[in-house]
Amino acid sequence: MKYSHDMTQEKGPQPLIAEGWHAVEVIGMVEKTSKAGNLMFSTNFALADAPDVTTDAYLVAEQGKRWMLKQLLKACGVEPNGEGVFEWEPDGVIGKTVEARIEHRKETWTDREGTERETTKAKIAEFRRVEVR
Repeated sequence: MKYSHDMTQEKGPQPLIAEGWHAVEVIGMVEKTSKAGNLMFSTNFALADAPDVTTDAYLVAEQGKRWMLKQLLKACGVEPNGEGVFEWEPDGVIGKTVEARIEHRKETWTDREGTERETTKAKIAEFRRVEVR
């Protein structure tokens, strides 16, 4: 029997990224709707010094909840117009390198046998422009 599987979206286990500031490149950004019904951008990042190590962030785009999206846009050099409105496209963000502060968070989940497990995950907490040295 011949099988055919599109595995372009499959990623292996990722190492735990150390806490602190890291240069990351935006490698993908897709508009989605969250489970709560909010507009968001599922954004993929690669570590600048280890491109095979990637992480994701879900940047909500709803008023009062879009502060991380605003941080990323400003870190990418996107500035608001005179009325404070950001006009941008994902293509203007993809390929940009910014700094992301990684922090470790504990996540609890239940395995197939019903046993509760706890895993440490590296999450992006904030963005800033890459400092020129």
